[in-house]
Amino acid sequence: MNTKRFIAPVLFLIVFAVGCAGRPTITYYENHPKQAWLNECGEKFRMNQGEITAIAKRQYAFFVYQDAEPNAFVNTEGKAIKISVSDSMLDKLQGNDIYCLIAHESAHIEYNHGIKQAILSDLINTGMSVADAAAPGVGLLNIVVNPLLTKAYSRSDEVQADCRALDYLDSMDISYTDYVKMLMMVKSISSPKSRGGGILDTHPNFEQRIKAVEKKGKELEKKKSGPPV
Repeated sequence: MNTKRFIAPVLFLIVFAVGCAGRPTITYYENHPKQAWLNECGEKFRMNQGEITAIAKRQYAFFVYQDAEPNAFVNTEGKAIKISVSDSMLDKLQGNDIYCLIAHESAHIEYNHGIKQAILSDLINTGMSVADAAAPGVGLLNIVVNPLLTKAYSRSDEVQADCRALDYLDSMDISYTDYVKMLMMVKSISSPKSRGGGILDTHPNFEQRIKAVEKKGKELEKKKSGPPV
């Protein structure tokens, strides 16, 4: 049996079904009205994280882009932590929401999530290439295997970033309940298809995230209150 002839059409159908489209071009604002406020919040957050080397020794740079879906992502350039926020999310941020967002993105940087995901993807590519050499045609499965595994890893990273964010916020006397409110707000303005939880989603669903945050938050509160007298 010709393995390639069997696998190729199956892969085509799978890719067609999940709609593996490329990421659209992002349009950034040259000078958003809230730019100064974002910069001030970033500096205040950084000043409260003196013990976190991955944060305290870097500067924050914020960028606002146009997108109807609420979202934010982070990368680095030199010593700068670059956080991009969609205008649809920025318009809804109130109170401590901005610090919750900064804390979440900062946790991704501290844990090097972006780099680790890239390494994982490369390892999967290598493993599938080796498998293809042993069994020609198997390597074609990489088009499905790679995104399934890397996105599963990404979902676990999001929960880890949520929980680590609470440690940062605790130094600013911001409660985990504020973080939960932020997540609920984002869920309320997200379209159903962008609420996470699917096998090809980069984020877990909001219910999973909120459950993890509440568990970690209660643990922090218990530690702060100390043992019963």
